[in-house]
Amino acid sequence: MLQAHDEPRRPDDWPDDEPTRPGVRRPRARVLVVEDDHAMRRLIVTRLLRDGHDVYQAASGDEALGLLAAPAADAGPADLHLIDLLVVDVRMPGRSGIELLHRLRAGRRRTAALVVTAFPDAGLAESVARLGARLLAKPFPLERLSDLVLASLADASEEPS
Repeated sequence: MLQAHDEPRRPDDWPDDEPTRPGVRRPRARVLVVEDDHAMRRLIVTRLLRDGHDVYQAASGDEALGLLAAPAADAGPADLHLIDLLVVDVRMPGRSGIELLHRLRAGRRRTAALVVTAFPDAGLAESVARLGARLLAKPFPLERLSDLVLASLADASEEPS
C-alpha cells in the first residue's frame, strides 16, 4: 500500500505552524512528486513536507500513472485521484514528464502542475505553458520551489471548473 511520504518521514520537531513570509498563505495540498533521480526527489519531497503538504512520490511516469489509476482503497490515507499538484521531471526513463502531463490532460484532469527540468528551452517552455503548467529550471533555490508550488495551486484554484 502506498504511504504518504514513503521517504523521507516528517521529523517530529518540525512545527506545523512554521513561520512564513508575511502575507504568504501556505495551503495544505496533496502533491505527487515524479522524479527519477532519488536525491532530487528526496530534496523536493523534504521541502514540500516542511511546507506542510501531504506528499506522495513516484520514480517514473509509468509508476505515477499506476498510482493515479489505483482504486482509492489502495491509495493510502489520501485519495490520489484528488491530488492538488503534480511536480514532475521532464527527462525520465520510459514516459517523460511531458508525456505524463499530456496523458493526464487527455483524461480531462486539470490538476495543477509544476514541470522541473535541467534542460530548459523556449520550445519546452511553450509546451509546458500550453499544458497549463509552470516550469522550474534546475538547479533552483528551495524558496523558488515553494513559491512556484503556491503559484501553481493559486492558478488551479482560479480555473473555472
